[in-house]
Amino acid sequence: MKQIKILKIMMATLFIFAVIISSNCVTGHPASNVDLEYDFDNQKLNVTISHNTDNTDTHYIERVEVYKNGVTIIEEDYTSQPSSNTFTLSFDISADDGDVLKVETECSISGKTEDSITVDTTNGTSNDSNGSSTPGFELIIVLCSIALFLFWKRKR
Repeated sequence: MKQIKILKIMMATLFIFAVIISSNCVTGHPASNVDLEYDFDNQKLNVTISHNTDNTDTHYIERVEVYKNGVTIIEEDYTSQPSSNTFTLSFDISADDGDVLKVETECSISGKTEDSITVDTTNGTSNDSNGSSTPGFELIIVLCSIALFLFWKRKR
């Protein structure tokens, strides 16, 4: 009898934890896309970021880091986003043929997205993207839900 009471308390705590985590996932998310284009003639890296938000002052791309061949060369922090969906940032970067440029963006609430390109002087620009983003806690929520369901079903 005592075990059942402890298990019910644990289940309730786990459920509350899952609800709190899921509410954060709903309100915050990383950029859905980051596209890089390097203009070799002007030595500029153009970063187009897609990050939809209802309020650009509270939910925005907070940090952009630029790496050249694995070394951080630019770290920019922001307090808002210039557009509620897609915008482009430009950075003056000198790069040579074969240099790998990577950009990592971070949402003010949750998640990171990155993309990288290799500079190719034969066409003046490069765009062999391999963008990726880190998921929020969706996996934890799904696993907790499955565990709760299996536990509940087993006790019935």
